Amino acid sequence: MTINRLDAVVMFDTGSTSDAVSPEFTQVVNMKIHSLDVPMGIQLGCKGSKSKIVFGTSGPVQYGSIVGTHYFDVVNIDRFDVIISMGFMHKFGITLEPEHNSILISGIPTPTLSEGEEMVELAHRHLLRRAQPVSH
Repeated sequence: MTINRLDAVVMFDTGSTSDAVSPEFTQVVNMKIHSLDVPMGIQLGCKGSKSKIVFGTSGPVQYGSIVGTHYFDVVNIDRFDVIISMGFMHKFGITLEPEHNSILISGIPTPTLSEGEEMVELAHRHLLRRAQPVSH
């Protein structure tokens, strides 16, 4: 998936109700973020985990036949640039077929990373993040 004309490493999460983008990715692709009028609570899949969403952003999205602008919550995400929720998948007719390593948009197969390609990309991005100077 490309967001703001840059490839993003995306996790399609059937348990998520929120589309999210990492703060680091918003900076890299120069997405304008805005404060939410009312911060929203976020519950992760771990017992007792709580956080608040205080920023949001919108940007151009392209993936297969999907072209348009989409809203994302800005959330500290580990490993991925973007998390796509069931709402997004339902809106755009996306079906996941893990047994075939396939994502379908309205029944049409769309490119995905293989497990090996994903591991290589995530390792590469992890090294890039560690190499960045820490700002105080």
